[in-house]
Order: sequence, then C-alpha cells, then structure tokens
Amino acid sequence: MTTRRRIVAAGRPPTPITIAGRMRDPVHRESQLAHRYDPHVAPINRLVDDLREESGRPLPHVAPACGGVHARVLVLCHDPGPPARQMTGSGMLSLENDDPAAERLHAIVGRAGLTVLDLVPWNIHPWYLERSTDPPDLDGGLAALDRLLALLPELRAVVAHGRDVRNAWQDVTRLRPRSLPTLIETYDPDRRELWTPDAAERAGREAHLREAYERAAQLLEPDGG
Repeated sequence: MTTRRRIVAAGRPPTPITIAGRMRDPVHRESQLAHRYDPHVAPINRLVDDLREESGRPLPHVAPACGGVHARVLVLCHDPGPPARQMTGSGMLSLENDDPAAERLHAIVGRAGLTVLDLVPWNIHPWYLERSTDPPDLDGGLAALDRLLALLPELRAVVAHGRDVRNAWQDVTRLRPRSLPTLIETYDPDRRELWTPDAAERAGREAHLREAYERAAQLLEPDGG
C-alpha cells in the first residue's frame, strides 16, 4: 500500500547555471539523476515513484535544476515526449533536455527574467504515451496533478501550454476548493504547434509564448505585476 508523501522542510538550493541542450551530456545527465532526491525536489520525485508504483506505468522524474517545492510558476504541458524518456532521452522533465521545445523555453525563460528555480515542469498526462494514437488517461492525470499541487505552497502562476492543458487545469481546480494561482494560457512550445504557413501568424504565436513568461515574471514581483 502506498502512502501520500508529506513536504519536508528544505532550504532553497543555489541557482544553478543551466545550458540549453545540456542533457545530451551523459555526465551531466547522470549528475541530475543522482540528485533527483535533493530536498527541494524529493517530495515531487517521490510522488513520481508513487505514481509509477500505483499505475505500473513509467513517467519521468523532475530534474533537480528547478524550484521543486519552492517553485512559484508551474510549467504545464500535455505529456512527456521522447526527450524525457529514460532509454532515448534524459528520463527527466528539464529545460535542459536535448530538444527544440526545451531549448525554446530555456531561452524564453531567461529573457523574461525568470530562473529555473522559479519553475517546476509537469504534464496533465504525466505518463509516457507509447503511441501517438493512445488515448491519454486524463482522469488519472488530473488526480496526479491535484496531488502535485499539494506540494507547491508558493505557487503563483500556471503557464498552460495549449487548449487541452488549459481545460485540464480548469477541471482539476474544481476537484478541491483552494486559493488558485493565476492561469496564463499560451501555445505549446513544440515547433509543430507554433508552425503556420502565415508568417505573421507564426510570429504572433511566438510572441504570445514569450509574453506568457513575461507575465509570469511580473506576477512574481512584490506588487504582483
């Protein structure tokens, strides 16, 4: 029988120096995996362990190069893609993953004035989809997200990447009354979601993505932006 994890008081780690695409380096990748139970991320990654045990399905850990339980911005996407897989990628959710979407977000976050310690990544369907045609287990994903939120007492904003993610967030907030962080909806950072043959529309989508993180950064200011 699996029990729920409690938050363990932990000090904030020093802000790490992150590099886009760095998870392609096996030494760095192994270092991140070795530190996945550092105090600030241990409650979240033990939740991942619980979800693995309960469902019998794999899902990635969260890289320690993030804010963990101290995060004030939740980066919420749909499902973990190939760069987060253990066999073909890092096995972790990270802005340092070796893929264009992570590299795009890494750059946008930095330009917005945020650091990785402000953020924690998650997916509304946290398990890997084995095939693109597999239906996501959104009910299970919503329950998992609700459990994650209990570990994030400092959360101020949720950046929802895509309409499905926004809808899922609205569903999960109805599960339990709580003081809700600000929802910021924007596009998925995957180039396929940003692409359109209309150059002006494409530029507008990219600008919308940047502005979402600028808005999140404003919300972290003392006056709340």
